[in-house]
Amino acid sequence: MNVETLALRSAAKTDDAPTTGRPVARRPGLDVRLAVRPVGGATAVTVKVGGARGPFRVYVYVDGDLTEAWIPAKETNELLSRVLRHGRHTVTARAIDALGRWGGASTMTVG
Repeated sequence: MNVETLALRSAAKTDDAPTTGRPVARRPGLDVRLAVRPVGGATAVTVKVGGARGPFRVYVYVDGDLTEAWIPAKETNELLSRVLRHGRHTVTARAIDALGRWGGASTMTVG
């Protein structure tokens, strides 16, 4: 199985605060790492989240469809899937922490 990985992180941005009208700095995004590896007749998807303030949530999507959600999540979460055995698939993980910060990672698998 060849795996090509692209990690996405939210950038620090500013928003206008609705009560004061002044810009408010957002906190940097979370560090989300995604690994996909074959295990027997299935595929293991491991999601690691760094920099999160708990409790936080982790969502895993396969080809755009929600496959798994951990609420609350641990720093390392693993999913065993038989869906990823054959063909090309995109796996995406997104994490959101208690402060509203988010991060994500995507991987394309070719099996």
